[in-house]
Amino acid sequence: MSLALTRGLLAALALVSTVTFAAGCGEEVDRTQVMVIIRVEAEVRARAESLTVVISSAAPGEAREEIRRLLYTGPSLAEGFPLAWPVSIALVPRGGDTARNFEVVATATDADGMLVAEARVVSGYLAKETLTLDVWLRDACLDVACGEGQTCNAGACEDVTPTDPCELERYDAGGSACGEADAGADGGVDGSMDGGVDAAVDAGVDAAVDGGVDAGADGGVDGSMDSAVDVGVDGGADPLDLYNVVFVSSETYGVGTLGRAAAGAVPAADQHCQDLTMAAGLANQDSTEFRALLPHDGEPVSDWMSGQRGWIGLDGLPFAMSSSDLAAGKVLYPVRLDETGLLVPAARVATGLNSNLTTGILHCGFWTSTSSITTGGDPRSGTGIWLGMGGNMSCAADTPIYCFGLGSMHQVPAPEVPPGAKLAFLSSPIGGAPGSATAMDAHCQSEAPDSGSYRALISEGTLGPADRVTDPGPWFRADGVEVGGRGELTSNRFIAPISVSADGFSYSNADVWTGAMGSFAVSPNCGNWAGGTNAYGQAAGDSEPFASRIVTGCALTARLFCLQTD
Repeated sequence: MSLALTRGLLAALALVSTVTFAAGCGEEVDRTQVMVIIRVEAEVRARAESLTVVISSAAPGEAREEIRRLLYTGPSLAEGFPLAWPVSIALVPRGGDTARNFEVVATATDADGMLVAEARVVSGYLAKETLTLDVWLRDACLDVACGEGQTCNAGACEDVTPTDPCELERYDAGGSACGEADAGADGGVDGSMDGGVDAAVDAGVDAAVDGGVDAGADGGVDGSMDSAVDVGVDGGADPLDLYNVVFVSSETYGVGTLGRAAAGAVPAADQHCQDLTMAAGLANQDSTEFRALLPHDGEPVSDWMSGQRGWIGLDGLPFAMSSSDLAAGKVLYPVRLDETGLLVPAARVATGLNSNLTTGILHCGFWTSTSSITTGGDPRSGTGIWLGMGGNMSCAADTPIYCFGLGSMHQVPAPEVPPGAKLAFLSSPIGGAPGSATAMDAHCQSEAPDSGSYRALISEGTLGPADRVTDPGPWFRADGVEVGGRGELTSNRFIAPISVSADGFSYSNADVWTGAMGSFAVSPNCGNWAGGTNAYGQAAGDSEPFASRIVTGCALTARLFCLQTD
C-alpha cells in the first residue's frame, strides 16, 4: 500500500491533532488544519452501525464537488473502516490556500441502512493554526432527514450557517486564535457556501498536483507533500513523528529464519520490519527504528524496549503506555492492524516470550532452527494472549511478526472514560457453583464502584449471555478503553477484552466462567451454576468472550465478565 493510502487511513481512524510537522532536519513548520471530530449522543450511538462522511470542496466562487466519501462500520457489517466513536478527520487547505472553506456531511445509519441521524457543517481555516470543529449527531435529530444545504438542529431542519473559524478553538491550547491570525484574510468562511474543502487526510487530496486528487496514489496524499496529511493523538504532529507505532506484519516468514545470519548481524526479523515500514511509507523523517518483538541470543527485548513511552496502533488507538506496562500485562487496545492499515486475520504470531516480556525457553534456537517449537500470540487480543495463546507453534511454520517503532520521546496519552459511560470489568474469583446465576450477578454487583445495576456475562437456563444482557452499551473498562456495544457482544468479538478490574488497577488473563461457546449459545455451566462437573469458559485477555474452552472442576474458582446494564 502506498504512503498516500496509509496516511489517509491513519487520518481516518486516529484521534487526530497537528500543530507542526518536521519538514527536514530539525526544521519545524506551523500547520494549517482543522480537526473535525464527529461525536454522538447515547441513542444515536446505540442505533448506529455505520457512519458515512462526505467531504466536498471548491475554491471560492466555484461549484462545490465531492472529494472523498468515507465509510466506517460496526462489527455487524463487513466493509469500511472500524467504527469507533468519536471519529476524527484532519482537513488541510489544498495547496495551502487558506481562503478555501469546507463542507462535511456526517450520516449515521443502522444495520439495515436506515437513517439514524445526520449533520452538515461548513467552516474554514486560519493560517498556521490547528483548530477543532465538533460535529454532533444528537438524539433530538433521530430519523430527521434534511435537504441539501440544511442540517438538523433541535429536531428541525434549518439552513446551514457557516461557522467562522474565529469561533473555533485551538486544538492544542484551547481558546480562539483570532487576534493573532486574521480570519478575514487567512481563511474565513464564504457565507454563500460556494467555498469548498480541501481535504487531505482522508479526503485524499494531492496538494502537489494542481490542487487536484492524485488518482495514481490510491486516491491519497502525495508522499512528497507530508504537510497534506498529519495526524496524532492528543496534541502534536503525525503519529509517526510523534508517538511510537506498533503493527503486525502483513507478510509471513519462516520462524526458523528470523534470527541473525552471523554474530553481530542485524536479525532478519528486524530487517523485515524496516522493509515493511519503508514500503508502506511508515518510516518517519527522523528515521525512527523498527524492531521485531523477538528475543535474540544475548539481547532480550527489554534491552531495546526499556524507557520507551508507549505505542499506538495504525487505528490511532493506544496499545500500551510504556514497556514496563507491557511487562505488567497492561495492554490497552489490541494491535489488530498490519502496516497497510488492514485488519489482521486470525493468526498466531511467534514471540518466544513469557507474559512479562522475558525470554522464554522456546525460541527456535533464537530463530535459526526449524526443528523445535515456540510460543505464539493473538494480535486481536490483549493481556497475556497477545504474547501466547496457551499453545505452541512449529519452528518450521510461517508467522507474521510484531513490529515496534522506537525512539519517540512523546508520551502516548491515556484513554479516558467518557462521562456517563457504562462500565465493564473483570471480577474477583468465584466458585463455579454458587447456587444460581443470580448469585453470580450479585458477585458483580458487590464489586461495582457505583450504584448502577450489573449482570454477569454468563448463560442461564436456556438463555445465552447476550440473551441475559440486552443493554445496548457501549461499555468501557475503568482504564478508559472501549470494550464495545451490543453489536460487538452479539458478534462475539469485543474491540478490546474485559481484562481489567473495576478499579482499573488490576489486569489479568485469568479463567472466566461463561457457560457459553457463543453469544446466544448455552453450553456446560456447572448445572446452571448450582453444581456439576465442568463449565465452558474463556481467558480474560481474549477479545472473543465466548469459546469452547473447558474450565474443569466446578469447585474451582474463576472470574466473571461484569457489565453495567443501567
